[in-house]
Amino acid sequence: RKGAFQMIEMFANDYSSKVGFDLRNPDAFADNIDARALDSHNGHVDAADDARTIHLLSRFYFKHAEWLVNIQQTAKMAQEARAKAGLGTSDESYSLRQGNRTSAGAHRSRHDSVLADSGVDVTTAVTPGLVLPGDTTIMSQKEQDAEYLYKLQGDRIEESILESYRAATVLDRKWYKAWHSLALQHYVETQKYDEKHSNVTADIIERHVVPAVHGFFRAIQMSKNDTTLQDTLRLLTAWFNYSQHESVAQAVRDGFSSVSIRTWLQVIPQILARIHIKAEGTSRLIKQLLVEVGKSHPHAILFSLYVAARSDHSKRSQAAKDVLAKLHDLLPEVVRETEVVSRELIRITLLFPEMWQEALDYASKAYFGQNDPEEMVRILRPLHEQARKPVTLREYHFVQMFGTELAVAEEHVRRYFARVPGPNTDAIMQQAWELYFNLCNRIPKWFVLQKSLSLKDTAPMLLQCHDMHLAMPGTYDPDREIVHIGSFNPVVTVYPSKQRPRHVRITGSDGNVYGYVLKGHEDLRQDERAMQLFGLINSLLTRDSETARRSLAIERFPVIPLS
Repeated sequence: RKGAFQMIEMFANDYSSKVGFDLRNPDAFADNIDARALDSHNGHVDAADDARTIHLLSRFYFKHAEWLVNIQQTAKMAQEARAKAGLGTSDESYSLRQGNRTSAGAHRSRHDSVLADSGVDVTTAVTPGLVLPGDTTIMSQKEQDAEYLYKLQGDRIEESILESYRAATVLDRKWYKAWHSLALQHYVETQKYDEKHSNVTADIIERHVVPAVHGFFRAIQMSKNDTTLQDTLRLLTAWFNYSQHESVAQAVRDGFSSVSIRTWLQVIPQILARIHIKAEGTSRLIKQLLVEVGKSHPHAILFSLYVAARSDHSKRSQAAKDVLAKLHDLLPEVVRETEVVSRELIRITLLFPEMWQEALDYASKAYFGQNDPEEMVRILRPLHEQARKPVTLREYHFVQMFGTELAVAEEHVRRYFARVPGPNTDAIMQQAWELYFNLCNRIPKWFVLQKSLSLKDTAPMLLQCHDMHLAMPGTYDPDREIVHIGSFNPVVTVYPSKQRPRHVRITGSDGNVYGYVLKGHEDLRQDERAMQLFGLINSLLTRDSETARRSLAIERFPVIPLS
């Protein structure tokens, strides 16, 4: 392994001399590439031979970097293993524990002395390995080679890795793997520094974060298959974590125009999660990006935007509404239809009885368990407001049955906060909770027998939705013809399980009937992220020859959060 590694270095040096490539100044070679192409055209240089040499040299440097990474990892793992085994970190402590040394051990000591004389640090020299008869511990050949080469590189190993990856990208500017590896290495170096220090310095930003952002953009640009998700996620992490630095923001702005707008479709949840980020420039850039995505692919983003617009976080909600307002000016029909469909589907998912039962459960925990009447009011106030403005027939029916009790309970709560705290004040709140508890006991008896719901009574506006511009939820694919919503089945099935999910059927413009499960009482954004993770795993499985040959993959299904 040592010989092979040294031969790689020898070939890299020889080929570099042949084409005039300087590892310490790769940009100079990049600037001369066009001139070399002109020389080839004029017959001054053998174009085919020159291209082969440059191609091989890029692979030599890439392999050189990969081996350095492997050497670094192997040597550090050996050091950690020795530390865990209590063997210490110095040759002295190691020899004390081992006692008798064989000639191999003595040879290693002499070898370490030579390295020490040459200025190489040998305090992390010995790794535990195989125990042989005679109480002699030796390292595996791989560990010995790794340790030897790791010492020779010294403190420059990280710099050497980056130099070699950088050389590979200069020599082959359209090689995805080189750009991906260079960006990833810069990203790893940033993380290592971040773990040890509270603040990332301007020097680290310029040396690692900005090159990482640039490298990920180039990798995404060069990718020819489904390998961009991991690069895009890391790019977003670097951007959002260091968005307050102008150089990072500028690198992101410069990179937007270099990649397809479709790149961002797979990471919409991550982008929307930061739409209210504190850095004003980054927030503005996110909004601009979402508007551009929405202009080209509205069906992929509008449902998610309405989720953010309904958020309890005021800044997040307002930022999403700003984007929706701009998209409404560009695509008024699709935006309006998305708002209607998402709102009415939510209305079906949680009817008034279920909303009140769940809210009263949380409110009772806030008041009796946490002694927090303000939190109790915060939970119940929106429902009292909705009860004063019923829309559907079932909502009117609910208000007729329970409206008077709710109004009296709300008045008791208002009087509680209007009076000076004391025994009488607590009695007023107790009267309110007697009414709320009575409501909790009556609701299950009134609703438990429901096995189906009629859209006419629960969401009549959906019955008016025919031949819409909006795509069927979860079916949009930019490479396929859009299937639009044709009509909604007038009857919704209620499953008799604990959470009582609904089964909705929608007829598409292609004549097929699509079934959806509407789930309340839980946050489907977590399920959405799980499906995104499975997609990343599937892309990795397709890249491996063995798993691809077996057609191994995790089955996925669309998850569309509504609120």
